[in-house]
Formats: sequence, C-alpha cells, structure tokens
Amino acid sequence: MIQCGGWNQKAAYTFWLAIRIWYAGNYSEFRKFNNMQELLIEKNETLKSVRLNRPHRANSLSPNLVELLHEVIEESSKDGTRTFVLRGEGNSFCSGFDLSDLETRTEAEVANRILRVEKMLQALHHAPFTTVSLVQAKAFGAGADMVCSCHIRIAEPNSVFCMPGLNFGILLGTRRLTQRVGIDNALSILTNTRVFDSDEALKMGFLTHVSEKNDWAKHIEAAKKAGAALPHTDVRRMFKVVIPDTRAEDMADLKESVNKEGLIKRIVSYRESLRRRSGKKLNWFACTSPRNSCGRSVPSGPCCSYSLLRWFSVRRWRCWKRINPAGWCCRRSSLQP
Repeated sequence: MIQCGGWNQKAAYTFWLAIRIWYAGNYSEFRKFNNMQELLIEKNETLKSVRLNRPHRANSLSPNLVELLHEVIEESSKDGTRTFVLRGEGNSFCSGFDLSDLETRTEAEVANRILRVEKMLQALHHAPFTTVSLVQAKAFGAGADMVCSCHIRIAEPNSVFCMPGLNFGILLGTRRLTQRVGIDNALSILTNTRVFDSDEALKMGFLTHVSEKNDWAKHIEAAKKAGAALPHTDVRRMFKVVIPDTRAEDMADLKESVNKEGLIKRIVSYRESLRRRSGKKLNWFACTSPRNSCGRSVPSGPCCSYSLLRWFSVRRWRCWKRINPAGWCCRRSSLQP
C-alpha cells in the first residue's frame, strides 16, 4: 500500500496536477467564477456607479473586464441610466492593457484584444448619457483613453497620466485625445510619451476638474442633476450633434497599426525598456523562444513561455519519477501489494 503523508497516491498526483495547471496559466475555467467580480456595479435610480475591481493588477484591462464593461455600457443605454460613473478600486484608476499572458498569445489574439478595447472606448465616448471618470493616482495607456472618453473627467491632485501606444505602433484613441486637448498638446503627449500630471491635464483640457477624493460626492451629485435636467431624447440628440462620430476612421487606423508584423515583439521591447529605465531587473519570464506555425511560443529553455518556475517544476517531477517510480512524495508503509 502506498501512502503520502496521509494521502493516497492518486490524491497526491491530483494536487500536483492542480498546481501545474495553475502555474501554466490554464485557469480560465476557474476564473469564470470570478469574472463578474472584476466589475462592481451599483445603480441608484438614474445613477450607475461602476468600479474596476482588479486592484492586484492596478485595474488593468483583462479581456473579461473589457467585455463586461462593453456590456454594461450597452445595457445602460436601455435601462434608464442618465449618469454613468467610472472609477477604480485600490490605488490606481487603470494601468491599461493586461499583458501578463502576452507571451502565450498569438499576434492575432493580441490584435483582436486591442480592437475589442477600442470598441468599448467608442461605446463609452458615444454613450447617450453623462459619463464621469474619477481618477486616483494614475491612468496609463488604455486607462487614460477611458478617462479621455468620458464627458466629465475628475482626478485627485498629483494624479499622473501617460499614453504610450505609439511606442509600439498602436494608434488608439488618437482622434479623441486631439479633440480634447488640441493638436499641439496631442502631438507633445504622443510623440514624447510624456507623463503629465493632473494640473497640466486640467490646463490643456484633458481633465475638467481636479479635486480631492472627499469632494467627489459633490461632483457626482452635480453630474446627476445635470444629466436629468433635459429630456433623455434631447440629451441623446445633443451628444450626437456635439461629439464628432469618427468611429469608422478610428477603427480603420487602429486595425492598420495592429496588423503590422511584430506586434508582440514591439510590446515586449517597450516593456523591457521601461524596466531598464526604472532600474528593475529584466523579465526573465518573458518569451525569448521561437514561435511555431500558429504563432505560439515553443519551449526552448528556462526563458520560454512556460517560465523558469514551471520549467524547473516539470524537470524536478521527471527526475523524482526516475528515482522513485512509486510516485511523488510517496513512501511505502507496507510491503504488501
């Protein structure tokens, strides 16, 4: 009989397999139970408050979160919402795309993910109700684009913003930014990839207010009253006339930019350049291995897409199996079969 610290061999193997699946990142089925928790929604009469709830990832936009946001925005145009408030949980508003699994994706998958973000941003920008963004600490990349897409844009003092898309050749939200801040400011922000603070953002028109968090409730109440001041049909018509509809052109430009060969390589290079500039160690878990015919990484050593941790765990298991064929961490408590 084979035992393993009170467990039988099958249970020990099952436990090991669960850890391997977790390490390999193949836990999408498990995450389905938590998808809705990535977005916290509260509705009070005509006011809907939406919170990005991924503070452990600085509220970065996972594919699930993007789809949930898009669905909520579309539903809000039909359920009587007049004021839509968007904010982030934790210490950041939104840090942009979640690219934690970048090395395990094909270029087509990454490109499609970026296009889905643009769809969500367009829905937010052309929403037929008043939209409000409340920013704490930082809004980078697509997070800054979400702020730019809202009608009322409020941030805490000392908040910072950055839109680095052109560093890896992505034209995301360029026209929306130009409409907000003007051509000169847009060129300065995009070509220099500048990090600008809330005071500068207010001066150039990127923000409408700079306010302490304790005063946000007053701004929300004012936005709620303004949103309900006119009949809903008139508000829809006003937004349609005032906000230029460049959705087709924006999507065409974005598709052209993301379909250029080497998208993942450009993003990884930019990410590593940021680490070098900040003095952090390089990401040895990033993919440096070749890709197969489907565009996915193929294992070629510890710096492949399976990462050092998974690389060593697999080999340690194989070595143990050669030494102890009975099983992992198993001992024989009896010589009986």
